[in-house]
Amino acid sequence: MPGAEIAVMGPEAVVGLLHRRELAAANDQTAARAALPDDYWSRTTTPSQAAGLGLIDDVIEPQETRDRLACAL
Repeated sequence: MPGAEIAVMGPEAVVGLLHRRELAAANDQTAARAALPDDYWSRTTTPSQAAGLGLIDDVIEPQETRDRLACAL
């Protein structure tokens, strides 16, 4: 799904956690804090990225949902 997103937290919160040292060392913390969420979001929240990282089992089309759920049950 081109518009699907997979995330536990918003990108700003994740950037604050994962890049705190980089942000602290940046000359312009505002610019660094503004650029990092977009980079994080585009690299890690897509279904294909999540599947590649093993975070999800499969990416299916919406029309497959009923059949997949019926088989799982």
